[in-house]
Amino acid sequence: MMKQNKESIISYELQYSKLTKKKIIQYLTLFVMFLILLYYLSANLVVAINNKEQYNSESIRFEGNGITQKKIEDSLNMERDKKTKTIPQITAYNRIDSEKIENDKLVRNMDLSVMIVSGDMSVTTPMDLLAGNYVYKEDTYGCLIDSKSAYQLFGTINAVGSIVTYHKQQYYIRGVVSTDSPVFFIQSNKEDMEYKNLEIVYPGQRNAEELVEQFLTSNQYPSHTLIDGVFYGGMIHSLLLLPIWLFYMIVTIKIGLYYKSKISNEVVNSRLYKSDNTKDYKKGNLIGIILIAILYISMIILCGYSIHKLTGNPFRFMMKYIPTKWSDFDFWPEHYKLITDQLNLIKYRMPNPKDDRLVELLTLGLHRFAIINLFYIIILIYSQLLKHARIKRQES
Repeated sequence: MMKQNKESIISYELQYSKLTKKKIIQYLTLFVMFLILLYYLSANLVVAINNKEQYNSESIRFEGNGITQKKIEDSLNMERDKKTKTIPQITAYNRIDSEKIENDKLVRNMDLSVMIVSGDMSVTTPMDLLAGNYVYKEDTYGCLIDSKSAYQLFGTINAVGSIVTYHKQQYYIRGVVSTDSPVFFIQSNKEDMEYKNLEIVYPGQRNAEELVEQFLTSNQYPSHTLIDGVFYGGMIHSLLLLPIWLFYMIVTIKIGLYYKSKISNEVVNSRLYKSDNTKDYKKGNLIGIILIAILYISMIILCGYSIHKLTGNPFRFMMKYIPTKWSDFDFWPEHYKLITDQLNLIKYRMPNPKDDRLVELLTLGLHRFAIINLFYIIILIYSQLLKHARIKRQES
């Protein structure tokens, strides 16, 4: 008898051990999937924050003849004379693929892409300022250089104030930036230079693309391609951030339900509920509901405010592409064709770092959006299967 009992105990322990190991593997798998999801969400957050202010302009690329600074100034003066409500901010620039930049003091030189700018350098290329300042428009003796080039020329990235030579003219480094590719920036001092690229900003205007087209047409600018940077920047922003907001909503709901259950149990077990008085019961129930509501709303506001403060509005591009009439069935196909045509133009025209980066970010955003949402589906299905398995074990 004792032998049978001993065998049954050993058998039960073996089964329990197998069950425990299985549970550990299952929950460990779920935990690993959760960590991968967190990695992608964190990576999205970093990319979204770094590119938050990079695409706030409409980009113009001229196919044939360019535009001079004098023509731009005349156009802006005409807008002022017409008392146009919003005057655009225009930056013109050219990019030269490879020019020699020299450090005469250390006898070092290297070939860099050169950006000759008239206006705000920060809108011409995706970059982060690491030290110093951007070169203002009137400063024709200042320059901006990327950190890798600064290190190669001077042995340090702290090169602000140092002197480089370009086309036998000396320039003082005003700022050092982080960019995807080596680059050297200067402000142009030639009014008759023709620029092939414009970045046009209409501050605070949602219909910037329409305003830019009107401005270019009314001032008879040459044939051009318009890249709606505000829209594409918003699309990238949304593709990166929507999965983060979805994660925030899921976690908020889960935590809210957990605390609802916890507070409800505490109220049920309190002396207030042990009373036979119906008024006391209703009063306790009301207190529980109020506590849950305060906790839940506070959590939503605090977390939502923090995410919004870090990243901005995740839906900023959508309003423009919502049809005014739901019966307008041609709206989406037409706009889809417009988007694909613009992206194809970016791919097959002369290389431009800003446009190339735009396509990379769009591709990255779409891939990440698909991967993260696939992980959400897998994790939710897997967690539900674990839940059903646990209920079955409890019932048996």
